[in-house]
Amino acid sequence: LYSDRFSKWFKKTSPGQRDDHGDFNGQNLGGIDPRLILLAERDQGPKFNLVTWLQSRPELCRVFVRKTDFPFLKRYPGLIAANPAAGKKPIVGYEISLDYNGVPLHLTPRTTDEIKGNAKYQLLSVNEGEEQKNPARKLVAHRGKRWELAPHGDNLLDLLTF
Repeated sequence: LYSDRFSKWFKKTSPGQRDDHGDFNGQNLGGIDPRLILLAERDQGPKFNLVTWLQSRPELCRVFVRKTDFPFLKRYPGLIAANPAAGKKPIVGYEISLDYNGVPLHLTPRTTDEIKGNAKYQLLSVNEGEEQKNPARKLVAHRGKRWELAPHGDNLLDLLTF
C-alpha cells in the first residue's frame, strides 16, 4: 500500500467520485510481480530477503520529496537508507528511487546542503532504458531535451507522502 490514508487522499483529490475499495483501490497498490519474488525465494532459499530483492530491482527514476514526515516512512523503515553525509544536520526531505511501477525501492534522507531549490518534488534522474522498456505507468515524460515528472508521477508522490 502506498498510503494507509488513501480514503482521505481520494476524497481530497477526487471530490464527488465513489471509492468502492478503500485502501485496496488499485491506485493505492504498488505493482510487484509475485512470480519474480517466488522464483527468487526458491533460488535463494533461506537467504532470500524481500527488501534486498526490492532494492536490486531496476530503477526508473530518483525523485527528491521535500517532506520529512509521512506514513510510508514509518510503515517501511527497511527501505530507508543511511546517509552518513547528513551527519547531524537537519533532514529536509527524502530522495526516493522508484521502479517503473512506482514502487519505492530506496528512501534516502537528505539535508539542505545536498538538495538545491525549494520545489515540493524534484526529478533527479531518469533511467532512459528502463523508461523505454516499461513506459506504461507514465511517471516521467521527456519534454524537449529534459525529463520531468508526468501528472501520474506527481499524483503518485502526492499519495505516497499524504
